[in-house]
Amino acid sequence: MTEVTAAAEELPWDRIDRGWAERREYERKSVVMSASIETADGVFDCLTADLGFGGARLHLIESFDTAKPVVLILGDYGRFEARVAWRATAEIGLQFTVDADEVAQRLVGLL
Repeated sequence: MTEVTAAAEELPWDRIDRGWAERREYERKSVVMSASIETADGVFDCLTADLGFGGARLHLIESFDTAKPVVLILGDYGRFEARVAWRATAEIGLQFTVDADEVAQRLVGLL
């Protein structure tokens, strides 16, 4: 079973000013949820920091080639094809490459 923690208030990393303008089409919700990223280099454990119908922000322990497509694996919620939109030292931002309506149906109850 996937462990999920959703906070009504912001989490500490939500207050970080990253210095760029918000360009997301879909709002994101702060969640703390274990997940995995499947890449051409293998499968890597990660922690989901925020999640929306258009993508997710993840905290990583290991790095991988972010130029190739990835699949975010969210336990009971399934697999979501994505691309890496941005990368920082231990974080990445994913943009889902599947339809937002499909994502919304699969994440109902979480978002």
